[in-house]
Amino acid sequence: MKIKTDFVTNSSSTSFIVITESAKVFSRDSFLQAVGVDKESVFIELFDTLYESLESSMEPFRDACMHHRWNKDSNCEKFVVDIFGQGLWDKILLAEKEGKTVWMGSLSSDQTEIESFFCVLPFRINDKAFYIDATNDGW
Repeated sequence: MKIKTDFVTNSSSTSFIVITESAKVFSRDSFLQAVGVDKESVFIELFDTLYESLESSMEPFRDACMHHRWNKDSNCEKFVVDIFGQGLWDKILLAEKEGKTVWMGSLSSDQTEIESFFCVLPFRINDKAFYIDATNDGW
């Protein structure tokens, strides 16, 4: 039998959904405004890094959902309902019907300390221009 005696790590990831009025609505400025952080805030670096982490991993929802490593059945409805709940699935269907843009991405604890922090902290941001649901936590 082998016993590991040095540092052991366990990575985590959190999937998230972003719904925007249009493809160009999700910008750094709109994000900072939605979270209530101005450019002079002591928290600007924290939320800039979160924005960059979100924005850099966003993919069109249907494509991202179909090839997500947790989606074993290739069924987006089952996948979303299982990890986020029926309410978000209904919101996605309504958004698509209304011509809004739906994105999917993930945060990982293997990235920056800030991304790691938000990876294990479920959150939602509900702004008039966009909606983010990052309540799934794969820790």
